[in-house]
Amino acid sequence: MIEGKNSVTLNDCTLTDSNTELNGQSTTYKNIFLYQSMSGDAADGNAEFTAADSKITTKKGYTLYVTNTTATINLENNTIKNTDSEGNFLRAQADSWGNSGSNDGDVTLVMTKQKATGKIVSDSISTLDMTMKSGSYYEGTINGDNSGKSIKLTLDKKSKIKLTGDSYVTSLDDADTDYSNIDFNGYTLYVDGEAIN
Repeated sequence: MIEGKNSVTLNDCTLTDSNTELNGQSTTYKNIFLYQSMSGDAADGNAEFTAADSKITTKKGYTLYVTNTTATINLENNTIKNTDSEGNFLRAQADSWGNSGSNDGDVTLVMTKQKATGKIVSDSISTLDMTMKSGSYYEGTINGDNSGKSIKLTLDKKSKIKLTGDSYVTSLDDADTDYSNIDFNGYTLYVDGEAIN
């Protein structure tokens, strides 16, 4: 859990969740939780999570969950697993903390030499700026219900995506202008409402 203007860095660590019950105002199960509770014990500001060369296992719920704060997530060369069939890789949304309508989760996600699988979910007031570089690989569905306020996706030529469902982004900056680093896998990627395949 990272609240407000605080940060956590993992380097060559093993992190496994042990979620068995919901606590406090929680409405969802999650492993890495970035938020602002508004209780006054943490200053407002950007929450930051960095992990490198680590093993992160989620047994119940979402691997990464962001609400009522801005957050930066840096992932490099980790082994990330989620064994919950209903768990997502990343979820950014309003929840029970903060004022309704302004309690969004705004995420900057940077993946470097990182492999990740699972859905990325956002709601109508939350945003994601996702950058993949140095041969990163993502397999999943991005904003599959097209509800996210803004989803920006940036890939270098060595990074690859494989879709597991129709996905919707606001903008796409792909160094491979032929999109050969995107495996559409029978699904469609929409950029600002227009299908690119």
